[in-house]
Amino acid sequence: ELCRRMQRECQYKSVPWRRVQYVVAADPQGIVLNLGRNAEREDLFFWLLEVLPTPNVLASPQWPFSSLQDALQYGPVAVMAGTPRAAELNELRQPDQQVIEVNQPQQAVDLLKAGRVVAWYEIEQRIRYLWPDDLPALRFGEPISASRSYIAASPMYLDASALAQEMTSHFKAMQADGSWKVILEHYRLAHVAPVPVSLSHQL
Repeated sequence: ELCRRMQRECQYKSVPWRRVQYVVAADPQGIVLNLGRNAEREDLFFWLLEVLPTPNVLASPQWPFSSLQDALQYGPVAVMAGTPRAAELNELRQPDQQVIEVNQPQQAVDLLKAGRVVAWYEIEQRIRYLWPDDLPALRFGEPISASRSYIAASPMYLDASALAQEMTSHFKAMQADGSWKVILEHYRLAHVAPVPVSLSHQL
């Protein structure tokens, strides 16, 4: 929708999460949708537009886990490989506990459906979108942590500041005319609070 409003031709590529950050960072026209902003990534990208708060949660068909330690004690926990969440789980994991790292989110869904893991540690929005409607609802504990989800560009992107200003202007219009709300509802995120839009690109 942003591309349409800005009258830009956007080409979309699906890249495994382990590679996406490096592919975008090395591409002078690279943009990633969406990327959590943290201190480790701060200088690797130009942060164009904040779009969503991203709480990290544990989702389980059976228990509303509110701590990683509790989930690990009950059984294997799925997580996306190469993410800060995976590092967090592996740091806490005891020798008799198991963390299963997956390369695609759908693999975690399949593991939960098959009962091969007791929980999935992921950003809440992704879990809600991917979990099938015809299955019993997952149970969510309190957020373990939270970050901010951005549209981010390669640090080599030419005129990134102008692009950020243009995106910000159109995103404000999307929030005002209700089209952003429709998009959130499509992705089962109607409960998400609106993000205050600013042009700050530094932590």
